[in-house]
Order: sequence, then C-alpha cells, then structure tokens
Amino acid sequence: PDVIMLQNGDSYFMLELALDIKRQTKAKLMVFNTEGYYLFKHNYYSADTGFWDKSLFKIYKRLYNGWFRKLMKNVSYSIYGNELLKADYDIAFNTDKSDVIYTSSELVFDRAKFENKIPTFSYLGNLGLDRHKSLIEIGEMLQFINCNYYLDVYGQSPNNEIRDCLLSSKGIRFQGLVEYEKVKEIIRKSDILFHVENQANKWLVELKYAFSTKIADSIASGKLFILYASDSIACAKYILDSKAGAYVRNKDELIEVLTTVISVKAYRDKILDNAEKVALENHNKDNNSKRMHALVCNVVLNS
Repeated sequence: PDVIMLQNGDSYFMLELALDIKRQTKAKLMVFNTEGYYLFKHNYYSADTGFWDKSLFKIYKRLYNGWFRKLMKNVSYSIYGNELLKADYDIAFNTDKSDVIYTSSELVFDRAKFENKIPTFSYLGNLGLDRHKSLIEIGEMLQFINCNYYLDVYGQSPNNEIRDCLLSSKGIRFQGLVEYEKVKEIIRKSDILFHVENQANKWLVELKYAFSTKIADSIASGKLFILYASDSIACAKYILDSKAGAYVRNKDELIEVLTTVISVKAYRDKILDNAEKVALENHNKDNNSKRMHALVCNVVLNS
C-alpha cells in the first residue's frame, strides 16, 4: 500500500498493528480521529471507583498512551472530526500536520417553509447520558408556549426507567427506535430539529469532543436546528461559530430561544442562510470525498 489509514479507537492493539504494517511496507501513515481517548484522564470504561477497577484502567491507559505516542511520531498527517479535537491534539503533539473533515450527510438541503399551523418538533438520536432530562425540559417549555406543541422523540431507551419518564412527560411523544430510512423521512417532514447533551458536570468531560452524526444531517436537511447543550463541548462551539442553528446554553434561555425561533421569520431565515452555506462547505459528501482524496494524494506525493 501507499498509505495506511487508521481509524483511531480505544484499542492499542490497532495502534500496534498499524505501526507494524507501516514498518513492513514502508507506507505512509494517516490517522482519522474522532475521539479524545489519549487526552482523557478519567476512566471512560467504567464508573466503578474500586481499587481493582482504577488500577487496571491505569495500566491500560499507560499502555494505550505509550502506543499512541509511538503512532504520532510516525504519522504523516492527521484528520479530525471537529476543530476542538484538532486543536487539543495539535497542542499535545506540537504539530500542524492536520486538518478537519466533518461528518458528511447524504441529505439534500430542503429549506424549511414553516407552513404548518402547528410545527413538527423532532429529536432523533441517542437517549443515553441523561439526555432524556434535557428533552423533557424542552417538552415542558413547548407546552408552556402552546398546549398543542409536542416534541416527538425517536431513539432506543437505555432502560425502562428512562422510557417511563419519557412516556409520562406531558410535552413528549416517545416514538421509539426507527431505521435510518425512516429517520430521513421524519427529518424531511419536521419543521424544527433538536439535539441535546445533558449539562450535568459529571458528563461534561465525557462529552467534550462529542459531535453527533445527527447534527450533520440536521444542518444539511434545511430544517431549523436547535442545539441545547453546554458551551464547553465541541458541537456547541461549532454551532456558535457557524451560526448554522439556534443555540440554547441553559434552561433559563430555553423559553426565549424557542419563542424566537417559532415566531420570528427573519431570525429563522438568517439561521437557514448560514446552514445552507455550512452544509455545502462541511457536510456535503461529494465535497468531503474530494477533500479526503486531495489530502491522501498530498501525503503520498509530498511527505
């Protein structure tokens, strides 16, 4: 091979394997990285704080970090899933041989028209990490604005307790898990799409580099996108910088942002103008494929 492309994960076996293949073939090594495993200091495998759990994780983390440092000494170029991740790894390894390619979407931008008297509000995605709590807050605020407003929630509940909370919440219509083809149809029929990340301190480190694939689909769809999350994590910084969606920092801002999005056309139009531009620049699958091809060719020819 001319190039080895490693999708980084939490297994140092794969790091060792990539280095071994590079040694045997003399190929250039590139890394596509969407995770902060090297940068994390906490035990991301388990919440257990017992002696053996903590001790075994320390041993694993020392081995992982050692192999990752060896990997980065041999990498010709790194590609990251968002700007925050790129910035922190560049600092950690004192390098500028890197770039960002965001998640692509196959959805075609279909600008929201807001013709429905009762808008369709949808959340599609993961319900873990206490996200249901933020969704319930959104549902409650929608009901406060108008008793006919509901948030349709699509996703697999991690357990019966969370499912029961969603089912009993007045502003939520819990729809369960749907296949991706159905997801695209739901997005197409929605007026406003949400993504949430719980803001409790215990999740902020875990979520620092979080960037859901649904964010790319939401922006690329042409529907109005609202993000409800802490401003310390990657997806929030992205929305704040790009202005491709409305942003809610905390519960106190929720009612104001929802009311503005629903009632002020000029505000919606400005967001959708930005979203259309960002979708083409960052989430278009053809453009991202061309960028990836150009980066790989540059590594082969010039590094």
